[in-house]
This record gives sequence, structure tokens and C-alpha cells, in this order.
Amino acid sequence: MNIVKQHDRAKMPLVYIAGIKGDADGALQTRLREVLASVEPNAVAAPDAIVRDNADFGRFDREALNQFLVDTGTDAVIWGSAGNGVLEIHTAVAPYPKVAHENRLAARFQAKVPLPLNDRDIAVPVIQALAAALVEIARNRPTPQYLIQHLIAALEMASDTSPDPDQNLNVLETLSRLYALGRADDDDITALRRAIRLNTQLCARIGQTDPSRLARVLRVRAAIHIRLGYRTRSVEPVLDAVDTLSSAARHSIEDLDRARLDVLLADCKEALGEIRSDVSLLEAARDLLNSAVPFLYQTLAIEDWARAQSRLARVNWRLCLYADDAETGRKYANDAIDAVYEALSFYNARNFPFAWARVAKLKGEISSELGSIPGRVETLNDGITQFREVLSVYTREHAPLEFATTSTELAESLCTLAAQTNDPKHLESAESCFAAALEVYQVKADPEADRVAARLADVRQRISAAV
Repeated sequence: MNIVKQHDRAKMPLVYIAGIKGDADGALQTRLREVLASVEPNAVAAPDAIVRDNADFGRFDREALNQFLVDTGTDAVIWGSAGNGVLEIHTAVAPYPKVAHENRLAARFQAKVPLPLNDRDIAVPVIQALAAALVEIARNRPTPQYLIQHLIAALEMASDTSPDPDQNLNVLETLSRLYALGRADDDDITALRRAIRLNTQLCARIGQTDPSRLARVLRVRAAIHIRLGYRTRSVEPVLDAVDTLSSAARHSIEDLDRARLDVLLADCKEALGEIRSDVSLLEAARDLLNSAVPFLYQTLAIEDWARAQSRLARVNWRLCLYADDAETGRKYANDAIDAVYEALSFYNARNFPFAWARVAKLKGEISSELGSIPGRVETLNDGITQFREVLSVYTREHAPLEFATTSTELAESLCTLAAQTNDPKHLESAESCFAAALEVYQVKADPEADRVAARLADVRQRISAAV
């Protein structure tokens, strides 16, 4: 059975509305469930799936809340207490992938809603809970794109409408992250810029009151800046990311947080090195990652370690492609392959579809490049197989740009295979892949469209000549 294909379907978040203290007849609990069902009926977790409905969730720490969410198969739980004219609503959201172990902590949110309830006040914390759960899932696996857009619209309307300032901060943070995750948005550059603006507003409101949260939010902004730099092929957003990381460093006192900043700084140097074709920047990124990897492993920050290994693999492979001599190139290639296998020792298609796909795609690139040497058809075929498996996660619906780049690389590999085997059927497969990628690039007005269009015309010409 192909595990990958089990995980290319969109995952709908499930939210459970638990009991509320002071809600003797259950009317408030029912009202909350009705609001959730009106937003997205498929997101309502069935009550019979919960074994601890009457638990005092307020006494659970974040690790115990995560354990509850894992045990019940839900992605978020809402509970509360009513009294003195106020309904306190609490939410816990599971981090993804959903596993229960030490220091795996659920995120927590709190909001205060005046009683008696009105439709607007009661809807905001419910929508916020659903959106926060969706953000967690969307970081790791396909999610319903219509729901992302629906929740963005709902949170835009709810922004700054609550009398509770904490609720407004939570809405702003979740809204920013939703914009950054709208993978199917044809105008994703605008969406990324909107995410940055909202994040900037959020940081201004947090100020110096919560340094830990401020540092975390700044790291998120830096990551969005890096994505925007790659997307626009411009150095300015990446330089903004560097400035943002400098601000985050002033509020990060833990060694682990500083290591995470180093990994993001390495991403900045890699992006600048790619955009400017500057090998020295790629080497600097490699040095940062080589320093961070052992620390992350020793401190058992395994997810961060795997992320750093995936970055190290990518940087080493880029350095291999820039290498001036064969010996240096082989060394970088071997280092890249080692890092790929280290990352894949943690990432898998079941729990980390998107992260697995990123590393597996790189593995396909390496195999295809090494297989382009005459006489290494088996290695080339391994790369082609890898690209095809990656496309079962990088679908056009859920990851259009990743779908386009992977399809293009698959097409180029098929062209190489056709040249080595003299089999025109591989050219026909390449034509289909180039055409699918071109459609995405044209929709997004991506500069890559012109190059892919030229390659598609060339392949079609070669097919006609072979007939």
C-alpha cells in the first residue's frame, strides 16, 4: 500500500465543545455547538467520541490537554464557565502532528464574552478556535482551501470587535497565519504581504508585555519574509527577515530559541545566496546549520533538528551545483545525501506530508542529476519515481507552486530518460508534465512561465520529429 496516497486528502479540523460550568441546562454548550456547525458542520466533533466530557479542563496543564486531544482524535476543545454576567471561553489546540509525549504542549486561548450572548460575540471565539486548529494542520498537511478563505473572511470581519483585548490579539495572530497558508490563492504574493502587515500590527500591540510571545511572532514574520523573497525573487524581503530576526534575538533568552533563530538566519543566507548566485552566502548558511544541528540533537529538539537537516541537505546540494571542481562537488553531494537521509529518518508521509515532500523532492533532484550521467539509468529512474510520489502530496489544489516546480523537474528528468533510452513515450509524459506546470505558472503570472513554455514547445517539436 502506498502510504503517501493516504495523506494527500484535505484534513478537516475537528473541534469539540465540552461542558461549561454554570450552564445547568446545557443551553450555552448547545449554543456554542450550533455556532460551530453554522460555520462548518463537518468540523463538529461527535459527543460520543469524548470519554471525559465532564472533565475539569481548567485543571489540565498544556501537556495533559494535548494528551486529551490525541486520545479523542479531536484537534481543539472548547470549554468554559459562566457567572457574574460573563462567559469565559477557553480553547486548547493540538500541535501537529498529533502525538502525546513529554513537553508536547497544546496551545491555549482565552476570551471573555458578556452575558446574555449575542451572535457576534459568541461567534468570534468559536471561529478563532476552528481557525487556530486549521492553521496547525495546514502547516503540515493538505487542508480544505475553501475553509481557509472562509475563515479569513470571517476573522477579517471579527478583527478588533471584541471588548476583550486578548481575544483581539489572538484573532490578529491567527488571521496573519491563515493568510500565509493560503496555498491555493492565485494572488499569493498579496496574501503573504497581508500576513506580514498583520503580524507587524500584532507585534506593535504585544510590545514589551510578553517578550516570549513577541519573539515567537517575530520568527513567524521572518519566515514569511523569506517565502516572499523566494516568491518574488527579490532580496528586499529577505533583508527584512534578517532585521526581524535581529529584533527577535533581543527577546530570546533560551538557547533553544537562539538555535531556532540561527536556522532561520541560515534560511536567509541561503535565499540571498540563491537570488544573488553568491556561493559565500551559501557557505555561511552551511556553517550556521552545521553548528545548530548537533545542539538541537543533544537537547532532544528533534523536530527542529530534522528541519535543520533538511535545510543542510538543500544548501549542500546547491553548493555541489556551484562547485568548481569534481572532488569538491562530490563532497558536497555526499554531505547533501547524508543530510537527506537524516531528515527522512524523522519525516514521513504519514505525520509530516509537506515536510516529507520537501525532502523527498530534493532526494529526487539529486538522483535525477546524478542519473543524467550516461549509464546511470537506474539512478535516474529512482529520481523520477521520487518526483511522482511527491506529486501525490504536492497536488495542484493544495500546493500549486510546489506542484508546478515538481512537475517541471519531473519533465526534465523524463526528457533525459528519453535521450538515454530513445523511447519517445517518455517525451510524451514530459509534455504532459510541462503543460500542467505551465498552467499554474501562467495563472500566477510567474516569470518561470516563459522558460517552461519554451521547454514545452521544444518537447513538442521533438515528439513531432520522432513520429
